[in-house]
Amino acid sequence: MTDPAKTVAFTGHRPEKIRGGKDETGAEVQHIKDELKRLILDKINGGCIWFLTGMAMGADIWAAETVLSLKKEHPYIRLVAAVPFPGQSDGFPQSWKERYRAVLSRCDEVHTISLQRQPGCYMLRNKWLVEHSSHIIGVYNGSRGGSMQTLNMALLNGSDIKIIHC
Repeated sequence: MTDPAKTVAFTGHRPEKIRGGKDETGAEVQHIKDELKRLILDKINGGCIWFLTGMAMGADIWAAETVLSLKKEHPYIRLVAAVPFPGQSDGFPQSWKERYRAVLSRCDEVHTISLQRQPGCYMLRNKWLVEHSSHIIGVYNGSRGGSMQTLNMALLNGSDIKIIHC
């Protein structure tokens, strides 16, 4: 599927954990999107072609949307979704469900990690992201949770880590 040396995975917070994240027009969210674009372009220019998203609301979907927008200028890049379980978006607000479906329909590959929602399926998804990449772009506010665990796994993995503080 991918060459980890040429693969970037994304991790990051959901909108409610990001200052100004509930309002997509806010300066903080725009700053995050601008930084995602800058860092993704840096990785493309450095030879990365594979981009992995965990498809969560917020940073994962923003990053995926950014990759998809950059495919116009860089048609060789690939977006891979790592879906923790079928129905991941069932509890999302309608606007995020629509974005989720739009991104998923345009992914080059989709990997479903677990056949059903079960304890630990998000951790398994995060582990899969780290194991299949050598580069991590994180949107992180310093709090405990899945993003912190993913960044710690990536650190232990020796991954190149870039963090957008939010």
